Amino acid sequence: NMIDRDRDRLTLEFDLFPSERFDLALSMYTTDDEYDESILGLTESEESSINLNFNFVVNELTNIYAYVSSNDIEAKMSGAASAGGIPWNAVTEDEILTWGIGIAGQFKEKFSYGVDYVSSDSDGRVHTDTGAGEAPFPVMTTSLQNLRAYLKYQINDNWGLALDAYNENYDSSDWHVDNLGPLDINGILSMGELSPDYDVNVVRLMATLTF
Repeated sequence: NMIDRDRDRLTLEFDLFPSERFDLALSMYTTDDEYDESILGLTESEESSINLNFNFVVNELTNIYAYVSSNDIEAKMSGAASAGGIPWNAVTEDEILTWGIGIAGQFKEKFSYGVDYVSSDSDGRVHTDTGAGEAPFPVMTTSLQNLRAYLKYQINDNWGLALDAYNENYDSSDWHVDNLGPLDINGILSMGELSPDYDVNVVRLMATLTF
């Protein structure tokens, strides 16, 4: 069952068109959640977000766009190991920053292309207080970069070809699973799991059929 929640939310949105070829969109929101009837689990949560989108039409066949988004989330919770156990309180803070830029266009009537770059980084902090003066847990982080380029050729009204290539790099650190020994209890319970870390390149040649 879910406990009762009281939420206050404020949203602001602006759409600007300085010229026929340029537009800008800005949106912001904040939420404040209260769980006044809960003494265990989540008791309070706050979230804020700012998003900015930019679009510029170079000409009839070419378009440039970009965006940036920032999210901050803070939550408070309480708990106890047992009915008579020592109570604890915890605060979590998550910060996420994402941005991207790209260009899309068309040439020679049947050809279209695009290039996109996306970057996203996050930090997660957890501080638990049992009254013993514990230090915060290590910061959990993620970092993602994705670069994609594509070229499409429309053969006729039904058939098309596409060449798609991208690179994605992802790195993360999570104290839940990192630096654990394979034979300790945490390593056994996590089945030797490690924080994801990869760098991958993909090239695809596709045929599309539209009915």
